[in-house]
Amino acid sequence: MGALFALGHGKSLRTGKIDKQAEAGHAVMQLHLSVNAKNNSARPLHESLGFIAYGTQPRSMRVGNLFYEEHHLALLLK
Repeated sequence: MGALFALGHGKSLRTGKIDKQAEAGHAVMQLHLSVNAKNNSARPLHESLGFIAYGTQPRSMRVGNLFYEEHHLALLLK
């Protein structure tokens, strides 16, 4: 899916999925996601869709001897 985001399709894919959740009539009131702090395009993409950053978790993921931070975001649907 990373290649689709690089081609600019990521925003339309995300928007469609978010709209589907909002229209489903379920009791879903908000969506949460986390993005790797090193992924410089993911956070702005999601913020452009209305997600709000509410925190950063240090050392949330370890790959080998490297630790990565993650930004947490939420989208309020109702």
